[in-house]
Amino acid sequence: MLGLDLQKTKTCFEIGKRTLYKYTSLKYLQDALEYGVYAAKLDQVNDPYEGHDIEYMDKYRVVCLTGSDKAMLLWAYYVQHRGCCIEYYTPDDYSRVIHKVGYTDSFFNRREMNGAEIIESLYHKGKEWEHENEFRAVYYETRDGKKDYWRRIGDRVFFQLKIKSITFGVLSHEDQMYFDSLRLINKLANDGNPGIEIKKLIKSNDRYQLILDKQYDIQHELEHAFLFAGRLAEGKRAVR
Repeated sequence: MLGLDLQKTKTCFEIGKRTLYKYTSLKYLQDALEYGVYAAKLDQVNDPYEGHDIEYMDKYRVVCLTGSDKAMLLWAYYVQHRGCCIEYYTPDDYSRVIHKVGYTDSFFNRREMNGAEIIESLYHKGKEWEHENEFRAVYYETRDGKKDYWRRIGDRVFFQLKIKSITFGVLSHEDQMYFDSLRLINKLANDGNPGIEIKKLIKSNDRYQLILDKQYDIQHELEHAFLFAGRLAEGKRAVR
């Protein structure tokens, strides 16, 4: 289709990938819980070639997901180990929209492409990005605006996927929004939205690797936050 040495990318369904991951800061966790996966504008992503030579760039959005949930570099790049990694289900009817990104050394000129060809090109990136193991859904305003995959709120667009789990990073407890995030998740569970597994990573003591904290418990964390807030309030009263 593109007249280049690029193979058509495989869909999530073809690969058999049933869940995918999104790294996000705690600042945007509430949006993810309420609205879905944020679809970024092409000038909001970290590859400067994403919107290169696309005339009406604002019509396109990309949802960037990955098949890797414990990748040290991705934790560092996107959330500095302070955010979280959200795991999403990719059911069959949605997974055909999500394609595995194809990585290539070829460079292509989008000025000569039509809309469908531009969409296909957005499922490709340079070889240097291959370690991100990325999967994508591409939104095009006139093509996908009426489909159930997407939700538009003002100028923002969200991809509708169900959350399976949320994993907090090694340093997430140092983020000022950590306890607020736990309270929000707990409130959703109490309001009849249970089923999201909550986890946290720690550093392994015998190898250079991030592992799950098997003792982690969200209720214990919330109790700790309550006690800490009480002590802080007592300290302020004592100062007065």
